[in-house]
Amino acid sequence: YFFADPVTVPQSVRHLFAEKVYDLPSVITIEPTADARPSSLPMIRNGYVTFGVFNRIDKISENVVPVWSKLLQALPGSLIVIKNGAMGDPYLRDGLIGRFTAHGVSQDRIRCIGATTRHEHLATFSDIDISLDPFPQNGGISTWESLQMGVPVIAKLGTSSSSRLAAAILKAIGLDDWVADDDDGYLAIAQKYASMAPQLDALRAKLPAMLADSDAGNVEIYTKRVEEGYRRFWRDYCASVSEPAERT
Repeated sequence: YFFADPVTVPQSVRHLFAEKVYDLPSVITIEPTADARPSSLPMIRNGYVTFGVFNRIDKISENVVPVWSKLLQALPGSLIVIKNGAMGDPYLRDGLIGRFTAHGVSQDRIRCIGATTRHEHLATFSDIDISLDPFPQNGGISTWESLQMGVPVIAKLGTSSSSRLAAAILKAIGLDDWVADDDDGYLAIAQKYASMAPQLDALRAKLPAMLADSDAGNVEIYTKRVEEGYRRFWRDYCASVSEPAERT
């Protein structure tokens, strides 16, 4: 069997799997973040939009940097905050910044933050308006953390399970409008919401409740679905085993 969801593994490709695909609300979830309280929208107090990328540096692919650079150029004054442990290494940090400057983005519009405590890590979301999901390798835990802290995420659908993960999470909690099919759609979503501060602020405030009300974000419901899956697998196995031959 293979745990999945309708977005991560669409019906149209399930015949390609050796395993039987069993749907969960989303293929991954995490426990609620203790004392997660979304802050007010940074864009309102700053006067510019701040994008966040809290994923591993190896997920920041050669495909995604040009798209993020184009976004920053389309929104004068916008910033991007990139946070992961690797940013504490000057060689890796400067190399990443250089990839953006090669696409015409000024160095002062890129802020890099290295390793911090867990509390500081989550608190950094208070400075982020919108999170940008990398592609083709999506974020999983980082997507959930951002949403729990009230920061919506923009994702692009790919053609592999790992490139559909963030979209599956977003769709599972009702943020279908934050999922793009291509680069242009990704940019359009970012530009649209960067110009809608009141709506973005309202979404920020209600995101924790949206998660709690969803089967994907409610860990009690999610756990029951996993348990139901294991029971089904066992029953299917038992039904498939032939009765033992009579002893003589």
